[in-house]
Formats: sequence, C-alpha cells, structure tokens
Amino acid sequence: MTDEQCRNMIRAWIMGGVVADALGVPVEFQKREVLKKNPVLDIREYGSHNQPRGTWSDDSSMMLATLDTPLEVVGFCFM
Repeated sequence: MTDEQCRNMIRAWIMGGVVADALGVPVEFQKREVLKKNPVLDIREYGSHNQPRGTWSDDSSMMLATLDTPLEVVGFCFM
C-alpha cells in the first residue's frame, strides 16, 4: 500500500465515524423497538437533541481533537 492509499484509507475511517455519529445523533436514546419500526435510512434532523441535519456529537469532536494533537506533535498530517 502506498502512503497516499494509506492516507486515503485513514481519511475514510475518520469521515465514516463522523458520518455515523451524525446519523445517530437524532435517534440517540431511542428504544430498539422504535428504530425497528422506523429505521434510519437517511440523515435526519431535530431528533433527540433538537439539532439540525448533519450535526455530529461530542464523540466526533473528541475523536478529531484526539487525532489532531499527536499528529501535530509527531509532524505527520493525514489531510
């Protein structure tokens, strides 16, 4: 695998995590039975936390901050 392929894969993992977080924010804390009847098939808005479509949570914010500091210190950047 080339360095560029590796960077692209890592970017995809990060973006996948943030997108998954944004998909989950509107339905967080809902019961499984409710979600089985109304599965998440598209990005939603104003659900559990009354946030606009595409809002990610503190989970993504913490992941991005955690990734940022060591990369800056080591001098390696994925982006």
